[in-house]
Amino acid sequence: MKRKVFSVLTGSVCGSISVTLLVLLFSLIIVKSGSLNQSLVLMLCIIAAALGMFAGGFLAAKIADSMGLLIGALSGAAGFLILLAVNAVSGTVPDAVSLLRFAVMLIAGAAGGVIGVNGGRKKQRKRRKR
Repeated sequence: MKRKVFSVLTGSVCGSISVTLLVLLFSLIIVKSGSLNQSLVLMLCIIAAALGMFAGGFLAAKIADSMGLLIGALSGAAGFLILLAVNAVSGTVPDAVSLLRFAVMLIAGAAGGVIGVNGGRKKQRKRRKR
C-alpha cells in the first residue's frame, strides 16, 4: 500500500515538473519564432500537460509494478491538482480549459501507467527439450 501511494506521489510530482519544463521549452520556442497566437499557446499547453503526465503515469506504474491504469490515472489527477494549486496561488481562476486539461492529464497518466506496467518486459519462453 505504501509503495502504491509513494508511486502516485512520485509520478504526480515528476509529471508536474515535466509539464512545467515542457511549457518553458514551448514558450521559448514561441518567443524565438515571434508568433504569439492564442490558439497555438493553448494547444502547446495541452500537449505539454499530456506528455508530462504520460511520463508521470509511466514512472508511477514502473514504481508500483502493478495496477498501471489506476496508478497512472491517480498520478494524472494528482498532477492536475498540483498544477491547479499553483495556478490558484498565481490568481488564475479555473475555467472550461481546466476541465479539458484535467481530462487530458487523466487519460495521458492512465495511458502512461498501462505502458509502464506492461511495456518493456520481454516474456521468457520455455525452451523445449528435443
